[in-house]
Amino acid sequence: MTTERSDKLFEASRDAQIKFDYFVLGVVGALCAFIGQSFAPSRLGWNPGTMELTSLLMFVGAAIAGFRRIESTNKLTRMNSQYLRMLEEKGALVPKLGSSAINHATGEIYTSDQIASKVAALTDVLPTFRADIDEVGKTTLRTYKARNWLLLVGFLTLLGSKVWSAYV
Repeated sequence: MTTERSDKLFEASRDAQIKFDYFVLGVVGALCAFIGQSFAPSRLGWNPGTMELTSLLMFVGAAIAGFRRIESTNKLTRMNSQYLRMLEEKGALVPKLGSSAINHATGEIYTSDQIASKVAALTDVLPTFRADIDEVGKTTLRTYKARNWLLLVGFLTLLGSKVWSAYV
């Protein structure tokens, strides 16, 4: 069974997602630089200067969340790769239960007991590993949402501070 088309589509989708994450992080960094360049400190209170400082802090938070998202996405990809390797290894060993086998890549010979213990070990570790992958996936989603919300609120706060400063 070939999955060449779905693999290509997944790869294109993942590449687009990575490029988008880098782009958004670049925009956030540029916004931080823009605000930092023209930021004039003022007394804290209900004023445009405090709103501008708040927007800068929101953008810094969005940058941190963006870095964490990229980090989590990389970890998730690595863990998924390991999980698939374990599934493939188990799938290759199960038909050989009760007989010996040769690893053609290394030339090692495995007895039926070694195969049975390896299958049992993989069976034990796979659910735990899957739960770890799910947890990292949740972290990736949380950082995605945090980055986007902080970016939106920071932009609206910056816009509000610029409009407000025109009336002061």
